[in-house]
Parts: sequence; C-alpha cells; structure tokens
Amino acid sequence: LLQVPEANALVIQAAVVQRDFLLCQATVVYECVICWLFLILFKFFSRRITQLVQSKYLHMLRWKRFCTCGSVIGHF
Repeated sequence: LLQVPEANALVIQAAVVQRDFLLCQATVVYECVICWLFLILFKFFSRRITQLVQSKYLHMLRWKRFCTCGSVIGHF
C-alpha cells in the first residue's frame, strides 16, 4: 500500500485575520482604559490638591488673625 501523508489542517485566512483584529482591538481598548483612568485620577487629585492648598492658606490667615486679636484681647 502507498503511504499518503496526512492533510494539513485547513486554515481559513478570514478567521486568522478576524482573530488578530480582535486581539488588537482588545489591546487598544485596554490601553485606552488605562489612559482614561490615569486622566480621571490626575484630574481628581489636581482638584483636590488645589482645594487643600486653598484650605491651608485660609487656615493660616485665620490663625494669624486669631493670634493678633488674641494678643489685643490679652492686653485688656
């Protein structure tokens, strides 16, 4: 009997292209999510830092006013 080699597996090029496309699409979506997450966190913390700096400044002004008024009250 003649030995006939086994046939190679059938590869459908459209399926390969579609699989590669889906993998690339998933990677792009993941990178976009990471980018958006970074931007959202940056925006939140930049606003929060601004609020903290303003609060500290107002607290220092109040403390300064309290100290000057306290010394005046102490003289009476």
